[in-house]
Amino acid sequence: MKEKIVTEQNIARFEKELKKSEKTPNTIHKYVRDVRKLQTYADGRGLTRDLMIAYKKELEEQGGYKANSINSFLTAINRFCIVMKWNDLCIKTIKVQRTAFENEEKELTMEEYKRMVSTASRQRNQQDFCRRSPEPASVSVNSATSM
Repeated sequence: MKEKIVTEQNIARFEKELKKSEKTPNTIHKYVRDVRKLQTYADGRGLTRDLMIAYKKELEEQGGYKANSINSFLTAINRFCIVMKWNDLCIKTIKVQRTAFENEEKELTMEEYKRMVSTASRQRNQQDFCRRSPEPASVSVNSATSM
């Protein structure tokens, strides 16, 4: 069995395949950068399932990345493995639990809520006035937003 090593030739083949599948230039750049990151980690060693899992663990524990960022790396690497026909090296992404509620820091206080409703009400009244007024040019809609 031929050793599975990330080489410049393999990266060029991967990049060509991404272009052929009409990926955007930014996506191509990011995917290639992520594969090079794996190449640096592997340091000339052949890729194995154990090495791929260790790389994922390294990203989780030492990389300082959030789960979504790690999943982005893994998606690029898995795509590379598929292009190279190394499907046995594809690894699962991290399950991300979505929160039903926002953090308390993002919540409005009652005072902020009342101020927002009051501002919206004033703007709505001014817009209604502008629609009824025979001379709408004399009323500035922006004046309500500067309060």
